Formats: sequence, C-alpha cells, structure tokens
Amino acid sequence: MQEMKRIQAIVLTGLLSATAQISLAADNYPEAMAQGKTDATNPATRAWYLNEMRPAFSRLVGPALVECVGKTNYSMANGIGLVFSVTPTGEAKQIFWKAENNFTGCVSEKIKTLKFPAAPVDEFYFGLEIGAMQ
Repeated sequence: MQEMKRIQAIVLTGLLSATAQISLAADNYPEAMAQGKTDATNPATRAWYLNEMRPAFSRLVGPALVECVGKTNYSMANGIGLVFSVTPTGEAKQIFWKAENNFTGCVSEKIKTLKFPAAPVDEFYFGLEIGAMQ
C-alpha cells in the first residue's frame, strides 16, 4: 500500500514535468524528449495537451505503472523516461524509453492497448521523465 501511494505521488510529480511535442519524425528517445520540451508550449495544441491529454495520461497510464511495478519488482527510485506518440484516432503509435527493461516492456504493452484523446495533429508526442532518486 505504501509503495502504491509512493508510485502515485511519483506519477503526479512527473506529470508536472511531462512534455508534449509535435514532430514528423523522432528517431530516438533523446530527440523525442528534446523536441517535446521545445514544443510543450505550442499554442496550436497547448489546450488539448493540458486539458485532455495530461489528465488522460494520469488516469490511464498511472494504473499501468502501478501494475507493472508489482509484476516486475521495478523500483521507481530508478527513475523513468518515456515518450510516446498519439494519433488522431487516440492510439499510441511510437513508444520511446530512456532505458529498456522488463518494467518498460510491461508498460509498453499496456500503453498499446489504451485509447487516448484524439490528437489534434498526425502524431502528438507526449513525454514523462522522472529522475532517479538519490
């Protein structure tokens, strides 16, 4: 129970630094995250990002993080770096991880099954980065 509350707090904290980006091509995690940080304030998509996508991410992906921590014994103290693109049909198209392991594999499988709010552009990149706790 304590670990679940800690994970929820980490997810909420991470959402404060969550970023979104619009890009036609993102080849890897560092590029996707860097572009996301640059484009997070794009006026064309900002309202959708803040009012629809961020709340949906918390509601949809938060439980997946909790479930996958339980299945894989991953410690959120190690941090997390995730970027995924959302299509106009609300599907996750591309998923990028800062580091891959059994936890990220579990979360990726969950994200692929989720339905997000329809993106206002062809691919809307949404990122979450939570640093490792010292």
